[in-house]
Amino acid sequence: MLDKATQFLNKLGLHPTDTILVAVSGGIDSMCLVHLLHSQGFNVAIAHCNFTLRGKESNGDYQFVKDWAQSLGIAFHSEEFATKALTIGSGQSVQMMARELRYDFFERLTLKHGYKFTALAHHADDRIESLLLNMLRGTGLRGLQGMPGNRGDIIRPLLSITKQELTNYANKHDVPFRTDSSNFDCKYQRNRVRLELLPMLRILDSTLENRLLEFMDRVENHLLTFDAWAEAEKAKIFRIDGRFSRIDRKLLKKHQFPFTILKETLGPFGFSSNQVMELLKHPDSVSGELTSDSHRLVIEQNEFVVCSREEAGDRPKFSFERLNITKVTSLKTDNQNIFVDAHKVDEFNISFRRWCQGDRFKPLGMKGLKKVSDYFIDSKFTATQKENTWLMLHNEDILWIVGHRMDDRFKVTEQTEEVLRITSL
Repeated sequence: MLDKATQFLNKLGLHPTDTILVAVSGGIDSMCLVHLLHSQGFNVAIAHCNFTLRGKESNGDYQFVKDWAQSLGIAFHSEEFATKALTIGSGQSVQMMARELRYDFFERLTLKHGYKFTALAHHADDRIESLLLNMLRGTGLRGLQGMPGNRGDIIRPLLSITKQELTNYANKHDVPFRTDSSNFDCKYQRNRVRLELLPMLRILDSTLENRLLEFMDRVENHLLTFDAWAEAEKAKIFRIDGRFSRIDRKLLKKHQFPFTILKETLGPFGFSSNQVMELLKHPDSVSGELTSDSHRLVIEQNEFVVCSREEAGDRPKFSFERLNITKVTSLKTDNQNIFVDAHKVDEFNISFRRWCQGDRFKPLGMKGLKKVSDYFIDSKFTATQKENTWLMLHNEDILWIVGHRMDDRFKVTEQTEEVLRITSL
Protein backbone atom coordinates (compact mmCIF):
# COMPACT_ATOMS: atom_id res chain seq x y z
CA MET A 1 0.00 0.00 0.00
CA LEU A 2 2.80 2.41 0.87
CA ASP A 3 4.49 1.70 -2.44
CA LYS A 4 1.33 2.53 -4.42
CA ALA A 5 0.89 5.91 -2.72
CA THR A 6 4.57 6.93 -2.77
CA GLN A 7 4.93 5.98 -6.44
CA PHE A 8 2.00 8.26 -7.25
CA LEU A 9 3.51 11.14 -5.26
CA ASN A 10 6.98 10.66 -6.74
CA LYS A 11 5.52 11.00 -10.24
CA LEU A 12 4.32 14.47 -9.26
CA GLY A 13 7.90 15.59 -8.67
CA LEU A 14 7.47 16.71 -5.07
CA HIS A 15 10.37 18.64 -3.60
CA PRO A 16 11.32 17.91 0.06
CA THR A 17 10.31 21.45 1.02
CA ASP A 18 6.86 21.17 -0.59
CA THR A 19 3.85 20.89 1.72
CA ILE A 20 0.73 18.89 0.92
CA LEU A 21 -2.57 20.20 2.25
CA VAL A 22 -4.77 17.22 3.14
CA ALA A 23 -8.57 17.50 3.37
CA VAL A 24 -9.46 15.63 6.58
CA SER A 25 -12.98 14.85 7.75
CA GLY A 26 -11.97 12.60 10.63
CA GLY A 27 -13.02 9.41 8.82
CA ILE A 28 -10.76 6.43 8.30
CA ASP A 29 -9.78 7.34 4.72
CA SER A 30 -8.47 10.85 5.33
CA MET A 31 -6.91 9.95 8.69
CA CYS A 32 -4.97 7.10 7.03
CA LEU A 33 -3.83 9.44 4.26
CA VAL A 34 -2.40 11.93 6.75
CA HIS A 35 -0.75 9.17 8.80
CA LEU A 36 0.77 7.60 5.67
CA LEU A 37 2.17 10.88 4.33
CA HIS A 38 3.41 12.04 7.72
CA SER A 39 5.12 8.71 8.49
CA GLN A 40 6.90 8.79 5.10
CA GLY A 41 8.40 12.19 5.84
CA PHE A 42 6.17 14.37 3.65
CA ASN A 43 5.36 17.86 4.87
CA VAL A 44 1.65 17.88 5.68
CA ALA A 45 -0.98 20.42 6.71
CA ILE A 46 -4.60 19.63 7.52
CA ALA A 47 -7.76 21.38 6.28
CA HIS A 48 -11.04 20.53 8.02
CA CYS A 49 -14.47 21.82 6.94
CA ASN A 50 -17.33 21.88 9.42
CA PHE A 51 -20.47 22.18 7.32
CA THR A 52 -22.68 22.12 10.46
CA LEU A 53 -24.99 19.57 8.83
CA ARG A 54 -24.89 16.92 11.59
CA GLY A 55 -25.11 18.98 14.77
CA LYS A 56 -23.00 17.67 17.66
CA GLU A 57 -21.49 15.00 15.42
CA SER A 58 -20.02 17.68 13.12
CA ASN A 59 -18.58 19.59 16.09
CA GLY A 60 -17.15 16.36 17.47
CA ASP A 61 -15.37 15.70 14.17
CA TYR A 62 -13.81 19.16 14.29
CA GLN A 63 -12.45 18.74 17.83
CA PHE A 64 -11.21 15.22 17.10
CA VAL A 65 -9.22 16.26 14.02
CA LYS A 66 -7.88 19.38 15.72
CA ASP A 67 -6.63 17.43 18.76
CA TRP A 68 -4.99 14.77 16.59
CA ALA A 69 -3.23 17.36 14.39
CA GLN A 70 -1.85 19.07 17.49
CA SER A 71 -0.61 15.74 18.91
CA LEU A 72 1.38 15.16 15.69
CA GLY A 73 2.57 18.76 15.39
CA ILE A 74 0.79 19.20 12.06
CA ALA A 75 -0.54 22.59 10.94
CA PHE A 76 -4.34 22.64 11.30
CA HIS A 77 -6.78 24.88 9.42
CA SER A 78 -10.54 24.79 9.83
CA GLU A 79 -13.59 26.78 8.86
CA GLU A 80 -17.23 26.50 9.89
CA PHE A 81 -19.98 27.05 7.34
CA ALA A 82 -23.72 27.64 7.79
CA THR A 83 -24.20 25.49 4.70
CA LYS A 84 -28.00 25.10 4.71
CA ALA A 85 -28.56 28.83 5.33
CA LEU A 86 -26.21 29.73 2.48
CA THR A 87 -28.31 27.70 0.01
CA ILE A 88 -31.39 29.87 0.64
CA GLY A 89 -32.02 31.96 -2.46
CA SER A 90 -28.89 30.62 -4.15
CA GLY A 91 -30.59 28.03 -6.35
CA GLN A 92 -27.94 25.49 -5.26
CA SER A 93 -28.31 22.15 -3.51
CA VAL A 94 -26.68 21.54 -0.14
CA GLN A 95 -24.19 19.17 -1.79
CA MET A 96 -23.21 21.69 -4.46
CA MET A 97 -22.89 24.49 -1.92
CA ALA A 98 -20.70 22.33 0.32
CA ARG A 99 -18.49 21.43 -2.64
CA GLU A 100 -18.00 25.09 -3.59
CA LEU A 101 -17.29 26.11 0.01
CA ARG A 102 -14.77 23.28 0.40
CA TYR A 103 -12.78 24.02 -2.74
CA ASP A 104 -12.86 27.77 -2.12
CA PHE A 105 -11.42 27.13 1.37
CA PHE A 106 -8.65 24.94 -0.07
CA GLU A 107 -7.80 27.55 -2.68
CA ARG A 108 -7.56 30.33 -0.10
CA LEU A 109 -5.27 28.24 2.08
CA THR A 110 -3.07 27.35 -0.89
CA LEU A 111 -2.70 30.99 -1.93
CA LYS A 112 -1.96 32.14 1.61
CA HIS A 113 0.51 29.43 2.62
CA GLY A 114 1.94 28.34 -0.72
CA TYR A 115 0.91 24.68 -0.47
CA LYS A 116 1.98 22.62 -3.48
CA PHE A 117 -1.01 20.26 -3.67
CA THR A 118 -4.33 19.60 -1.98
CA ALA A 119 -4.76 15.88 -1.37
CA LEU A 120 -8.18 14.20 -1.17
CA ALA A 121 -8.60 10.74 0.35
CA HIS A 122 -10.74 9.14 -2.35
CA HIS A 123 -9.72 5.51 -2.81
CA ALA A 124 -10.30 2.67 -5.29
CA ASP A 125 -13.75 1.82 -3.93
CA ASP A 126 -14.82 5.47 -4.26
CA ARG A 127 -13.62 5.47 -7.85
CA ILE A 128 -15.65 2.37 -8.67
CA GLU A 129 -18.74 3.84 -6.98
CA SER A 130 -18.33 7.03 -9.03
CA LEU A 131 -18.11 5.03 -12.24
CA LEU A 132 -21.31 3.12 -11.45
CA LEU A 133 -23.11 6.32 -10.40
CA ASN A 134 -22.03 8.05 -13.60
CA MET A 135 -23.31 5.15 -15.67
CA LEU A 136 -26.63 5.06 -13.80
CA ARG A 137 -27.11 8.79 -14.38
CA GLY A 138 -25.96 8.61 -17.98
CA THR A 139 -22.47 9.84 -18.77
CA GLY A 140 -20.13 10.99 -21.48
CA LEU A 141 -16.70 9.52 -22.08
CA ARG A 142 -15.14 11.62 -19.31
CA GLY A 143 -17.39 10.07 -16.67
CA LEU A 144 -16.02 6.60 -17.51
CA GLN A 145 -12.76 7.40 -15.71
CA GLY A 146 -14.68 7.50 -12.40
CA MET A 147 -12.50 10.26 -11.02
CA PRO A 148 -9.04 11.47 -12.08
CA GLY A 149 -5.90 10.89 -10.05
CA ASN A 150 -4.95 14.53 -10.32
CA ARG A 151 -6.44 17.67 -11.79
CA GLY A 152 -4.33 20.79 -11.44
CA ASP A 153 -3.22 21.02 -7.80
CA ILE A 154 -5.92 18.59 -6.60
CA ILE A 155 -4.50 15.08 -6.14
CA ARG A 156 -5.90 11.71 -5.01
CA PRO A 157 -2.96 9.54 -3.86
CA LEU A 158 -5.15 6.62 -2.70
CA LEU A 159 -7.06 5.87 -5.91
CA SER A 160 -5.24 2.55 -6.42
CA ILE A 161 -5.77 1.51 -2.79
CA THR A 162 -8.90 -0.33 -1.66
CA LYS A 163 -11.02 0.36 1.39
CA GLN A 164 -9.98 -2.99 2.86
CA GLU A 165 -6.30 -2.06 2.51
CA LEU A 166 -7.00 1.21 4.33
CA THR A 167 -8.85 -0.62 7.09
CA ASN A 168 -5.94 -3.03 7.49
CA TYR A 169 -3.51 -0.10 7.59
CA ALA A 170 -5.55 1.68 10.27
CA ASN A 171 -5.67 -1.46 12.43
CA LYS A 172 -1.95 -2.15 12.02
CA HIS A 173 -0.83 1.39 12.86
CA ASP A 174 -3.55 2.27 15.40
CA VAL A 175 -4.81 5.17 13.31
CA PRO A 176 -7.75 6.79 15.15
CA PHE A 177 -10.88 7.76 13.21
CA ARG A 178 -14.53 8.64 13.56
CA THR A 179 -17.48 7.13 11.72
CA ASP A 180 -19.91 9.38 9.86
CA SER A 181 -23.41 8.02 10.53
CA SER A 182 -24.68 9.43 7.22
CA ASN A 183 -22.47 6.90 5.38
CA PHE A 184 -25.04 4.22 6.25
CA ASP A 185 -28.14 6.18 5.25
CA CYS A 186 -29.51 4.60 2.07
CA LYS A 187 -31.47 7.71 1.11
CA TYR A 188 -28.21 8.76 -0.56
CA GLN A 189 -27.65 7.13 -3.93
CA ARG A 190 -23.91 6.63 -3.39
CA ASN A 191 -24.64 4.69 -0.20
CA ARG A 192 -27.12 2.47 -2.04
CA VAL A 193 -24.48 1.70 -4.66
CA ARG A 194 -21.92 0.90 -1.94
CA LEU A 195 -24.17 -1.07 0.41
CA GLU A 196 -26.58 -2.76 -1.99
CA LEU A 197 -25.47 -2.75 -5.65
CA LEU A 198 -21.77 -3.57 -5.29
CA PRO A 199 -22.31 -6.60 -2.99
CA MET A 200 -24.69 -8.08 -5.58
CA LEU A 201 -22.21 -7.48 -8.42
CA ARG A 202 -19.42 -9.15 -6.43
CA ILE A 203 -21.53 -12.30 -6.22
CA LEU A 204 -21.66 -12.36 -10.02
CA ASP A 205 -17.95 -11.63 -10.49
CA SER A 206 -15.38 -11.73 -7.69
CA THR A 207 -12.83 -9.92 -9.89
CA LEU A 208 -15.21 -7.04 -10.64
CA GLU A 209 -13.27 -4.31 -8.83
CA ASN A 210 -9.93 -5.11 -10.47
CA ARG A 211 -11.43 -5.19 -13.95
CA LEU A 212 -13.29 -1.91 -13.44
CA LEU A 213 -10.15 -0.22 -12.13
CA GLU A 214 -8.18 -1.41 -15.18
CA PHE A 215 -10.96 -0.14 -17.44
CA MET A 216 -10.91 3.33 -15.81
CA ASP A 217 -7.13 3.51 -16.14
CA ARG A 218 -7.44 2.85 -19.87
CA VAL A 219 -10.09 5.57 -20.21
CA GLU A 220 -7.95 8.07 -18.31
CA ASN A 221 -4.96 7.35 -20.56
CA HIS A 222 -7.05 8.02 -23.67
CA LEU A 223 -8.51 11.28 -22.36
CA LEU A 224 -5.50 13.42 -23.28
CA THR A 225 -6.12 12.67 -26.95
CA PHE A 226 -9.86 13.05 -26.47
CA ASP A 227 -9.47 16.48 -24.82
CA ALA A 228 -7.67 17.94 -27.82
CA TRP A 229 -10.31 16.58 -30.21
CA ALA A 230 -13.19 17.82 -28.04
CA GLU A 231 -11.83 21.37 -27.80
CA ALA A 232 -11.49 21.58 -31.58
CA GLU A 233 -15.02 20.25 -32.13
CA LYS A 234 -16.58 22.52 -29.49
CA ALA A 235 -15.17 25.56 -31.28
CA LYS A 236 -17.26 24.66 -34.32
CA ILE A 237 -20.62 24.95 -32.54
CA PHE A 238 -19.92 27.16 -29.53
CA ARG A 239 -19.20 30.86 -29.11
CA ILE A 240 -19.12 33.34 -26.25
CA ASP A 241 -21.16 36.51 -26.64
CA GLY A 242 -20.57 38.78 -23.65
CA ARG A 243 -22.42 37.24 -20.70
CA PHE A 244 -23.95 34.56 -22.91
CA SER A 245 -22.62 31.30 -24.29
CA ARG A 246 -24.31 30.27 -27.54
CA ILE A 247 -24.52 26.82 -29.14
CA ASP A 248 -25.57 26.53 -32.79
CA ARG A 249 -28.31 23.87 -32.97
CA LYS A 250 -28.10 23.37 -36.75
CA LEU A 251 -24.36 22.66 -36.64
CA LEU A 252 -24.86 20.44 -33.62
CA LYS A 253 -27.41 18.30 -35.48
CA LYS A 254 -24.96 17.75 -38.33
CA HIS A 255 -22.19 16.62 -35.99
CA GLN A 256 -21.16 12.98 -36.07
CA PHE A 257 -21.26 12.75 -32.26
CA PRO A 258 -23.88 15.27 -31.07
CA PHE A 259 -24.31 13.85 -27.56
CA THR A 260 -20.59 13.73 -26.84
CA ILE A 261 -19.85 17.23 -28.08
CA LEU A 262 -22.90 18.80 -26.37
CA LYS A 263 -22.02 17.00 -23.12
CA GLU A 264 -18.48 18.36 -23.34
CA THR A 265 -19.80 21.86 -23.99
CA LEU A 266 -22.43 21.93 -21.24
CA GLY A 267 -20.64 19.82 -18.63
CA PRO A 268 -18.61 22.77 -17.25
CA PHE A 269 -21.92 24.61 -16.71
CA GLY A 270 -23.24 21.80 -14.49
CA PHE A 271 -25.75 20.24 -16.90
CA SER A 272 -26.23 16.48 -16.60
CA SER A 273 -26.18 13.79 -19.27
CA ASN A 274 -29.95 13.37 -18.92
CA GLN A 275 -30.43 17.08 -19.60
CA VAL A 276 -28.19 16.82 -22.66
CA MET A 277 -30.34 13.97 -23.97
CA GLU A 278 -33.46 16.04 -23.31
CA LEU A 279 -32.02 18.93 -25.33
CA LEU A 280 -31.15 16.71 -28.27
CA LYS A 281 -34.75 15.45 -28.39
CA HIS A 282 -36.33 18.91 -27.97
CA PRO A 283 -38.43 20.02 -30.99
CA ASP A 284 -36.96 22.91 -32.98
CA SER A 285 -40.20 24.88 -32.92
CA VAL A 286 -40.75 24.75 -29.14
CA SER A 287 -38.96 27.13 -26.78
CA GLY A 288 -38.07 26.18 -23.23
CA GLU A 289 -35.37 26.25 -20.59
CA LEU A 290 -33.26 24.09 -18.31
CA THR A 291 -31.28 24.96 -15.21
CA SER A 292 -28.27 23.52 -13.43
CA ASP A 293 -27.11 24.51 -9.96
CA SER A 294 -25.09 27.36 -11.45
CA HIS A 295 -26.47 28.15 -14.92
CA ARG A 296 -29.64 28.61 -16.95
CA LEU A 297 -30.08 27.43 -20.54
CA VAL A 298 -32.74 28.94 -22.82
CA ILE A 299 -33.88 26.84 -25.78
CA GLU A 300 -34.40 28.95 -28.88
CA GLN A 301 -35.15 27.85 -32.41
CA ASN A 302 -31.62 28.07 -33.76
CA GLU A 303 -29.47 27.98 -30.66
CA PHE A 304 -29.10 27.16 -26.99
CA VAL A 305 -28.21 30.21 -24.89
CA VAL A 306 -26.45 29.71 -21.54
CA CYS A 307 -25.94 32.30 -18.82
CA SER A 308 -25.03 32.30 -15.15
CA ARG A 309 -27.90 32.10 -12.68
CA GLU A 310 -26.12 34.56 -10.42
CA GLU A 311 -23.06 36.35 -11.70
CA ALA A 312 -20.16 37.70 -9.72
CA GLY A 313 -20.29 41.31 -8.64
CA ASP A 314 -22.01 43.42 -6.06
CA ARG A 315 -25.49 42.02 -5.71
CA PRO A 316 -28.06 44.62 -4.61
CA LYS A 317 -29.21 44.58 -0.98
CA PHE A 318 -32.78 44.88 0.23
CA SER A 319 -34.90 45.17 3.35
CA PHE A 320 -38.26 43.42 3.76
CA GLU A 321 -41.07 44.71 5.97
CA ARG A 322 -44.45 43.07 6.44
CA LEU A 323 -47.31 45.52 7.13
CA ASN A 324 -51.02 45.20 7.70
CA ILE A 325 -52.81 46.80 4.74
CA THR A 326 -54.68 49.13 7.10
CA LYS A 327 -51.41 50.69 8.23
CA VAL A 328 -50.16 51.54 4.72
CA THR A 329 -50.96 55.09 3.68
CA SER A 330 -49.52 54.84 0.17
CA LEU A 331 -48.80 51.92 -2.17
CA LYS A 332 -46.89 54.01 -4.66
CA THR A 333 -43.87 52.22 -6.09
CA ASP A 334 -40.67 53.85 -7.30
CA ASN A 335 -37.19 52.73 -8.30
CA GLN A 336 -36.33 51.90 -4.69
CA ASN A 337 -39.58 50.58 -3.20
CA ILE A 338 -42.28 48.16 -4.26
CA PHE A 339 -45.30 46.74 -2.42
CA VAL A 340 -46.40 43.15 -3.03
CA ASP A 341 -49.09 40.90 -1.62
CA ALA A 342 -47.32 39.30 1.37
CA HIS A 343 -49.29 36.05 1.04
CA LYS A 344 -47.87 35.52 -2.46
CA VAL A 345 -44.24 35.84 -1.39
CA ASP A 346 -41.90 34.03 0.98
CA GLU A 347 -38.67 35.96 1.56
CA PHE A 348 -36.70 32.69 1.81
CA ASN A 349 -37.61 31.88 -1.81
CA ILE A 350 -36.31 35.18 -3.17
CA SER A 351 -33.11 35.14 -5.23
CA PHE A 352 -31.26 37.43 -7.63
CA ARG A 353 -29.51 37.12 -10.94
CA ARG A 354 -28.75 39.01 -14.13
CA TRP A 355 -31.21 38.74 -16.99
CA CYS A 356 -30.88 36.04 -19.65
CA GLN A 357 -32.14 35.69 -23.19
CA GLY A 358 -35.67 34.30 -23.16
CA ASP A 359 -36.62 35.75 -19.74
CA ARG A 360 -40.30 36.73 -19.53
CA PHE A 361 -42.38 38.58 -16.97
CA LYS A 362 -45.81 40.17 -16.68
CA PRO A 363 -45.26 43.94 -16.36
CA LEU A 364 -47.42 45.63 -13.74
CA GLY A 365 -50.72 46.67 -15.33
CA MET A 366 -50.41 44.36 -18.35
CA LYS A 367 -52.38 41.17 -19.08
CA GLY A 368 -49.80 39.11 -20.94
CA LEU A 369 -46.18 38.08 -20.60
CA LYS A 370 -43.44 40.14 -22.17
CA LYS A 371 -39.83 39.33 -22.94
CA VAL A 372 -37.42 41.20 -20.70
CA SER A 373 -35.32 41.95 -23.78
CA ASP A 374 -38.38 43.60 -25.41
CA TYR A 375 -39.00 45.61 -22.25
CA PHE A 376 -35.43 46.86 -22.44
CA ILE A 377 -35.92 47.90 -26.06
CA ASP A 378 -39.23 49.67 -25.34
CA SER A 379 -37.69 51.44 -22.35
CA LYS A 380 -34.66 52.46 -24.46
CA PHE A 381 -32.11 50.79 -22.20
CA THR A 382 -28.50 51.29 -23.20
CA ALA A 383 -26.20 48.27 -23.44
CA THR A 384 -24.60 49.30 -20.14
CA GLN A 385 -27.98 49.56 -18.40
CA LYS A 386 -28.89 46.07 -19.57
CA GLU A 387 -25.63 44.62 -18.27
CA ASN A 388 -26.07 46.30 -14.87
CA THR A 389 -29.73 45.38 -14.33
CA TRP A 390 -30.64 42.74 -11.75
CA LEU A 391 -33.74 40.57 -11.53
CA MET A 392 -35.43 39.69 -8.25
CA LEU A 393 -36.99 36.23 -8.50
CA HIS A 394 -39.52 34.43 -6.37
CA ASN A 395 -38.78 30.78 -7.02
CA GLU A 396 -38.38 30.86 -10.82
CA ASP A 397 -40.74 33.81 -11.51
CA ILE A 398 -39.48 37.34 -12.01
CA LEU A 399 -40.88 39.48 -9.22
CA TRP A 400 -39.13 42.76 -10.06
CA ILE A 401 -36.77 44.14 -12.65
CA VAL A 402 -34.94 45.90 -9.86
CA GLY A 403 -35.31 49.65 -9.97
CA HIS A 404 -37.69 49.54 -12.93
CA ARG A 405 -40.84 47.40 -13.14
CA MET A 406 -42.43 44.80 -10.87
CA ASP A 407 -44.48 41.82 -12.01
CA ASP A 408 -48.28 42.09 -12.06
CA ARG A 409 -48.71 38.63 -10.54
CA PHE A 410 -47.47 39.85 -7.15
CA LYS A 411 -49.38 43.13 -6.97
CA VAL A 412 -51.58 44.27 -4.11
CA THR A 413 -55.30 43.73 -4.76
CA GLU A 414 -58.58 44.45 -2.96
CA GLN A 415 -58.28 41.04 -1.30
CA THR A 416 -54.81 41.76 0.10
CA GLU A 417 -54.67 41.79 3.90
CA GLU A 418 -50.92 42.07 4.41
CA VAL A 419 -48.30 43.71 2.21
CA LEU A 420 -44.57 43.19 1.93
CA ARG A 421 -42.59 46.36 1.35
CA ILE A 422 -39.32 45.64 -0.46
CA THR A 423 -36.78 48.44 -0.32
CA SER A 424 -33.52 48.64 -2.24
CA LEU A 425 -30.74 49.75 0.14
